[in-house]
Amino acid sequence: MPRVPRPACSVAGCDRPNHAKGKCQTHYRATVRSAGTCKVSGCPRAPITGGYCRPHEPLLIEQMGPVKVADELEKIADTVKPHPITGCWLWQGELNAGGYARMRIGGRKWLVHRFLFVLFYGAQRNNWELDHICNRPDCVRPNHVYSVTRKQNEKNRAWRDARDGFQFWKQDYLADMPPVPLLLWAGSHGLPVAPYSWRVEQR
Repeated sequence: MPRVPRPACSVAGCDRPNHAKGKCQTHYRATVRSAGTCKVSGCPRAPITGGYCRPHEPLLIEQMGPVKVADELEKIADTVKPHPITGCWLWQGELNAGGYARMRIGGRKWLVHRFLFVLFYGAQRNNWELDHICNRPDCVRPNHVYSVTRKQNEKNRAWRDARDGFQFWKQDYLADMPPVPLLLWAGSHGLPVAPYSWRVEQR
């Protein structure tokens, strides 16, 4: 399925595509730079989520506690529908302007694929992004996203957008076994998560 076209930046007079929070990459970076520093003492990085930088983002989930996290996971499981062919976990709830799954988790809005990735895989490197290698922004399956640099994410997106309707998985992305907690949780909720790689062209 082709990626949902991205709307333009919300800043008046800017026609560049939305990158995050309604702004293009240039204006989003400017907003982040002006937001001060991460809540963690001594961390000079700019805050991204809840006052924390990307590497310290897992602290937001730790603060929720295991009971709350389990409750939120149940809500997520109830709001996804597995694709019978691709195994994507397609979100049946709210989507943002870019077509990404969004949900209030622990009192704040999260992109659901990011919450699940951070929960099961841990922190990202600073300034790295999550690339939907399945080309479905509404997919929240944690091992259908891959942590990449911004440059690589844009390169991958351009490659896929140039091949309308083409989905692909690379062997080196999905060959590794998912973390055991992810395997156990997904298995207990009937969600596909086993690693595999394949190519399919939708006509």
